[in-house]
Amino acid sequence: MQFTDFTKLCHDRSSIRTFADKPVERQVVEDILQCAHLAPSVGNTQPWVFHVVQHRDLLKKLEAGFSYGAIESGTPTLIVVACNNMVQPTKVTKMVLNPNELEYSCVCAMNTAMLAAVAHGLIGTWVSLERADTHVLLDLPNSELIIGGLLVGYPKQDPAPYHERSPFKEHIIVH
Repeated sequence: MQFTDFTKLCHDRSSIRTFADKPVERQVVEDILQCAHLAPSVGNTQPWVFHVVQHRDLLKKLEAGFSYGAIESGTPTLIVVACNNMVQPTKVTKMVLNPNELEYSCVCAMNTAMLAAVAHGLIGTWVSLERADTHVLLDLPNSELIIGGLLVGYPKQDPAPYHERSPFKEHIIVH
């Protein structure tokens, strides 16, 4: 892969909630999650747990807890990413652990999953979920903290043009 290929992949990722009425195949979901599993994690803890929701009725119930909008149309797959707070680093003898580093590791996995979905020709978006309702609906153990969800699916139409970003240099401070 050339750097320009990776840049295009990042550029092609956009947040879209309008999907085609075509379910995402199990193998495609597994491909995406295998890539997500390669994400970096603090102390190689790999604290993520991926809950894949394709059942339409359950998806509708979970959608009621989305914080920033709903599915506009189609048949997406929802990947709920949870953090197993019980994992411990195994190969690190001494580690200063920020209490949120396990969660940050899961965010890395979510971003990797989103880029993998785009590489597979899918579209999608991050969704924030009402944690209590999601815990109950998915029957999650107390050791799992909901990080967020990824809605992924096939595009109903060509994705919208790239969203304009603020100037890149405004976000860099060199010390």
